[in-house]
Amino acid sequence: MSDICHMSLVELANALKSGHVRSNDALQSVLAQIRDQNPQINAFTEVLEQHAVTQALEADRLIGQGKYQGSLHGVPVAVKDMIYTKGFRTTMASPIFKDFIPEYDAHVVTLLDKAKAVLVGKLNMHQFAFGATGDVSLAGPARNPHDTDHVCGGSSSGSAAALAAHMAFATIGTDTGGSIRIPASCCGIVGMKATFGSVSKRGVFPLSWTLDHVGPMTRTVRDNALFLNVLVDHDPEDPYSIRRGKEDFTRLIGKPLDGLTIGIPQNYYFDIMDAGVLEVFEQAVRALQERGVTIRKVEVDFLEEALAAHQMIIAAESYTVLEQHVLQRPGMLDKEVLTRTVAGAGIDAVSYLRCLQVKNKVIDAHKRAFDGLDAMMTPTLCILPPRIGQRQIMVNGRAQHARSIVRMVAPTNLTGFPAISVPAGKVGRLPVGVQFIGMPMNEATLYQIAAGLESVCADSKT
Repeated sequence: MSDICHMSLVELANALKSGHVRSNDALQSVLAQIRDQNPQINAFTEVLEQHAVTQALEADRLIGQGKYQGSLHGVPVAVKDMIYTKGFRTTMASPIFKDFIPEYDAHVVTLLDKAKAVLVGKLNMHQFAFGATGDVSLAGPARNPHDTDHVCGGSSSGSAAALAAHMAFATIGTDTGGSIRIPASCCGIVGMKATFGSVSKRGVFPLSWTLDHVGPMTRTVRDNALFLNVLVDHDPEDPYSIRRGKEDFTRLIGKPLDGLTIGIPQNYYFDIMDAGVLEVFEQAVRALQERGVTIRKVEVDFLEEALAAHQMIIAAESYTVLEQHVLQRPGMLDKEVLTRTVAGAGIDAVSYLRCLQVKNKVIDAHKRAFDGLDAMMTPTLCILPPRIGQRQIMVNGRAQHARSIVRMVAPTNLTGFPAISVPAGKVGRLPVGVQFIGMPMNEATLYQIAAGLESVCADSKT
């Protein structure tokens, strides 16, 4: 039974459906792994053991009656600790909310319940999701399972660490400036930021209404696509929720890659780049070319403007969200988070609206750059995961702030285009991810390409 937690979601789903594994056995395997690993990794802020046992036993009862509900039925999952769970603490990693218990479930939690998934617990995160390192939290820093001296990446730090340490089969994170894809790259797992509005944000504590995304994190690409199948759902109570037809995001996985064209931006993305990360990326490019992918060099206009506009929008909107806490209890915010939040107080309406104009300009620039492309490809991060607490990093002899970790991922939060990070290799013990970016509603193609790279990486390990 101890080996169950090392299965993929797909493998577990098949075993549960066939009756070869019971949901409660899978849960007990996960709980044993949490007891063994979480004291070192600190991925979980709260384990909902009794609640999860009740759900697992109910899942087993329904499967025994022939009422299998789909790929998440009986599967142990966990959610980031800013996603509301009725009756269970949701802290946003802040002492301000250390005793906050929501009165309702987030829409994504409702979907998990409908799918008969088993909710194991709440996951560590950077305070108020306002940080890319993931090491500032009420619960203390989550630690990278590949090297516990290093960060998991933020803000969905625990969501990635729990997967890498086999303490859950799927998790939900949020992504405002890369907060799904950054920890996915740091921890060697798969993270998807789907097209803006595809996954409801209702019941998820906001950081930036116009940039926030909610999305799936898993150990494999197919697992991720199956999870997104469940999470994409129009929510009339979320003003940002979009209507899109029901689709199977796994439908292109396994199809040949020959005939696809991927663009690699020649500007912006490689201006700051760790040599080891670049080497892994170039190996991934060559591997895809060997699979028949055509690689094209492209230019994407206004990317430096995009990063500046993104940072200003986050500052303005986060201050609006957190203003009462900044004014009434500033000592209860981490100093780093407080400094970044207060910066938003000085942004006037004219500056904010100009940023929204930049956003539209950047979207148009991306549409032009995508002409004739099936996807774009970049490293997910320009640096390796910093050490916990480290804020200055040397990259090719030049000092960079750890916040530069958002450089590669933030533009797609501004555009709202889908983007996925998939593991591509390691530098020493630390994972390196590759990012694929698509046009809106084109997640299935991103999964096809990501799965192709995943299979190449898997073959290289055998």
